[in-house]
Amino acid sequence: MAHPTLTLVHALRRAAKKITTGDRYQWSHYGVCNCGQLAQVLTDQSADQIREALFAQQGDWGQGAREYCPGSGLPMDVVLDTMTASGLEPQDIAHLERLTDPVVLRALSERAGERVTLRYSNADDVVLYMTTWADILEAKLPAEPTRIHRASAVDTEKKSNAA
Repeated sequence: MAHPTLTLVHALRRAAKKITTGDRYQWSHYGVCNCGQLAQVLTDQSADQIREALFAQQGDWGQGAREYCPGSGLPMDVVLDTMTASGLEPQDIAHLERLTDPVVLRALSERAGERVTLRYSNADDVVLYMTTWADILEAKLPAEPTRIHRASAVDTEKKSNAA
């Protein structure tokens, strides 16, 4: 699974929000599909730019991720360079394309109390997957020093008030 970074957590949430607020979503369009939505957020490229980069190579997002060659300068690899710099691993991209990461699916099933089946071409399922994945990654982020400091200050204040 992806290395948890604040950049990736925020990007997943922004991509999900774009879909829920009416941005164009179409699984069969490389620039506005599951991976295309996240790529737009991470790269600041348009859907058409993302689509053109992927079209420069053969295959889909999963194949592009499997054939990824860091630093090659190929248009798709430039997009993938940015995506992996955010914490993603190539297999995460393939999982996002089809909504198949076992950790995310397990978390969804645990929340629902039953096995959850997602449709990779359904915008609502993509949003659910992205937000759940963001929650998982956020829970793995190291505690911020300011949070630790605030928590310690609150504990100290509670103890002194109790005395």
